Amino acid sequence: MPSMGIVNRDFYRQGADFHATLKRLVLVRLSLANHSDFALGEVKLELTCSKPHGESIQMLRSDELPEKPRSGDHLPIGRGFRGVLEQLRERVSIDERTSKPVCHVLLGTLRPGETGRAETDVALLPSGPGDYTLSVRILAREISTPIVKEHAITIEGAVRHLSMKDLMRLLYGKR
Repeated sequence: MPSMGIVNRDFYRQGADFHATLKRLVLVRLSLANHSDFALGEVKLELTCSKPHGESIQMLRSDELPEKPRSGDHLPIGRGFRGVLEQLRERVSIDERTSKPVCHVLLGTLRPGETGRAETDVALLPSGPGDYTLSVRILAREISTPIVKEHAITIEGAVRHLSMKDLMRLLYGKR
């Protein structure tokens, strides 16, 4: 009887995407501590990243990173089937409709001494090495002018273009 397994026709494409993502991944964990004497309501953080000339940067929720692909014997169920209600309840969202992606983090109310944390990390995927600047705007009902904090990061490493033979070694191990 012929095999009834499902073959993943996008295995090599997904494998290349998985390994490229893994090699350039920078995870950012966002939190905010309220050191004031009063509660902050409707707290929101907006994260952007400035890039060097000629480079690009992609921003994702860390729970949306690609998984290691399987070549067959599985059902092609991806992360794209999350329910509408689940997406509406997300407190971390990425808006890529502008020239620079913006991550919106809703923290709600922070009482004095309380620390709010984003529900998931933010994944930054720079296209190449260089000096990048993370900018976080802090907004709250009680803050009339948003507070802006910047953090410089340097990405180092060589940009390599791999052959199909190199990809096969990554997917199947050294042969």
